[in-house]
Amino acid sequence: MLIRSTPQRPRLDDPAEKRAGRSGRISWGAVGLGVLGVAGACGPAAAQVKVTPQPEEPKPLSLADQIRLQTKFDPPAQWSVSASQQNDSMPRWLEWVPTQGSNRIPGRTQFDDDGWTAEVRLQATRTQGNEQWTTGFRYSMLTQRGAWEPVAPDYRGLRSDLGELVVQHNQRVPLGNGSTLYYGVGGGLQAIGDLGGHTVQEQFHIYGGFGGRTGPALQRFNTTPGHADLMPLVTAGVRLDQPLGQSDLALRSSLYSSLALGRGLSTVQGQMGLNFQPNSRFNLEGGVSASGVYSANPAMNFMRQDGIRPGAYVESNLQLTRHIRAFGRVQTGGIQNEPVYTVGFSVGLGPNPWLSPGFH
Repeated sequence: MLIRSTPQRPRLDDPAEKRAGRSGRISWGAVGLGVLGVAGACGPAAAQVKVTPQPEEPKPLSLADQIRLQTKFDPPAQWSVSASQQNDSMPRWLEWVPTQGSNRIPGRTQFDDDGWTAEVRLQATRTQGNEQWTTGFRYSMLTQRGAWEPVAPDYRGLRSDLGELVVQHNQRVPLGNGSTLYYGVGGGLQAIGDLGGHTVQEQFHIYGGFGGRTGPALQRFNTTPGHADLMPLVTAGVRLDQPLGQSDLALRSSLYSSLALGRGLSTVQGQMGLNFQPNSRFNLEGGVSASGVYSANPAMNFMRQDGIRPGAYVESNLQLTRHIRAFGRVQTGGIQNEPVYTVGFSVGLGPNPWLSPGFH
């Protein structure tokens, strides 16, 4: 008899089957734990690597942007225009000013109105912060001395004229000790010769209301009739204001120079004085000076200008209204080699030139 054995089918709930089924599948929990483990292992190493951002280099500003940035914070510009006249015919109340006898009418105390006879000056000045531009025009009439009776033996009635037009840039530098330094450089043109001075002087004597000589009594022979030499001119100046303690006094030292490049008039003038300024409306200054002059133009030979000479000066500035100031100066020696006085007015909100181009 043949006996067949039928293998037993495994039970669905057999524990061994369950264990086999679990071993054949990947658990998502195990995957998650593995990822976390890898991240944890790499984390400390990654934390040690720091990425430092590179700073951006500043972009260079164009010239236009630099000017725009600078002027954005600058104070507004202020303008002033001034006119003055200088004369050697001193008024009577100044006849006491000491001078040599050749500068007076023979036998009298009155000044002779010969030599550096008269001068007209015009200036326009623009000031912004510590920077200043000034334009100056000078027109001088020069006449031979010795015209009054008794006439000097070498008198010939000679005359000549001097004209200058200069533009100068001035800079102000406040110093740490309360002092202030000013310096400036400029350039322009100088003319020497026949610039119509005889006509101007004679017409002023006729219509100016002050009288004066006319006709043959007034020097009328120009040394270069109908001709004038024109040459370049370079100007420079420096000034130092030093306050004296807590008072209203300051020591002011200055040096001015003008150099004619050609057959012209070159000058250098140094000053030192005390400046008294109790408020912003008024100041008074007095001191001493030394001047050197050299003329390479034969049209001025009759003036005998060349030389070095001492002098003294007193000047003042008074603000009359918000827009108008008056100023004046009396000096001896100097470039003119005789006493002269200057009076003038300026209009505008800006200050007068810190350094005037040329000489006083």
